Amino acid sequence: MNEVRNVLVGFVLGREESQISYYDRRAGQPVQVPTKLGTNLFSFPTAIAKIRGKEEWHFGHEAAFAGREKDGEVVEGLYDIFCQNTPVWVDGKDVSPVDLLAIYLRQALALLGLRDILRSISCIMFTTEELSEGFVRNLRAALLNIGFSPEQFGLQDFMESFYHYTFRQSEDFFLANVALFLFKGNHVELRLLVEDKGVRPHTVMVERLPGVELPEEKEARDEAFYRYAKKTFDEVRISGVFICGEGFDTEWSEISLPFLLSNRRRAFYGDNLFVEGACYAAVEKKERRKLRLRQYVSDSMVRVGVGMDMLLRGNPTYYPLIGSGINWFEAEESCEFLLDGRDFLLFSLRSIDGKNRSSRQMPLPGLPSHPDFMTRIRLSARCLSPEVCEIVAEDLGFGGFFPSTHKVWREELELL
Repeated sequence: MNEVRNVLVGFVLGREESQISYYDRRAGQPVQVPTKLGTNLFSFPTAIAKIRGKEEWHFGHEAAFAGREKDGEVVEGLYDIFCQNTPVWVDGKDVSPVDLLAIYLRQALALLGLRDILRSISCIMFTTEELSEGFVRNLRAALLNIGFSPEQFGLQDFMESFYHYTFRQSEDFFLANVALFLFKGNHVELRLLVEDKGVRPHTVMVERLPGVELPEEKEARDEAFYRYAKKTFDEVRISGVFICGEGFDTEWSEISLPFLLSNRRRAFYGDNLFVEGACYAAVEKKERRKLRLRQYVSDSMVRVGVGMDMLLRGNPTYYPLIGSGINWFEAEESCEFLLDGRDFLLFSLRSIDGKNRSSRQMPLPGLPSHPDFMTRIRLSARCLSPEVCEIVAEDLGFGGFFPSTHKVWREELELL
């Protein structure tokens, strides 16, 4: 790698295998990082092993070797551990999922060949198949433990990476809808990237269609895949096609592949879609606004924003706490304000399209009674899911006039 500062990275953290890419500014595109210099091996197992009796860890391909040849203990089911709360027993002691994840990430990021990853990496975007609450919490904690600041990293799922990769292609590729076939052995599923150009900004969604099992025999497999694709392609205009995963092969797709390429459609097959899409997302987050005219909408997105009506320098103002249109795990805000004598908080909820508005009260039982604007409240808001926002309020009193009770109130608002 030529660059040693302001590096933008994409990182697939998969259940079985992971990948890393970085953005090459000269080429204007991501470059995948090989697991060993001079090879074309870009995927490494999501695995880690500890040498018994030593503080020596091995990751990726070396984890299995350490388990076989170096008296190493391989941690089984590593990805599932990354998603849980409870520690695991490794070499005679408990190790937390956050610590295991931090060890794994340090060693994986060493593949970049950077002397100082904290100073060199401007943004690293992680992508995985599904963003569970446990995975998000542990990954963020591990990155903070390593020394990254919250501004240096982001998280998204595979479909959002699919979105970022698609709109970095030439415009003829996404003139209409874009199809993504996901192969897992004999099973294949179809995703459609659909853009609504009738609104501003354009909204983009990924639709999930039912999957199908394909037969083993080549001719029957080709025919079944052809019928599966044709059923959708006859109903929806498709301008671009991606094919990912193990199970597809050009050797048996004698009927299906020509069909996918018909009507001037372009098709790509490979395993770099998500890692490079994540890298493009890092570029978008830090350096460009190429997608500013589009709004990606997903199941991870907060559809209802939360705010409060306040007086700011004497003027009525709407203060946003949780903005709509962002991923739920990024939705977090805190502030302090003076309460106007009431014993409750009033929140305003607004849908992403602005059509629906409502208000919710949060009672503050036990709050000392003070004159207007002589009670200071510290408020924190964060989303626990796309539909639930946790509000935490604390009484800070009012200087020497009214000492703080530090009483805390918690409320979960349903964002419906």
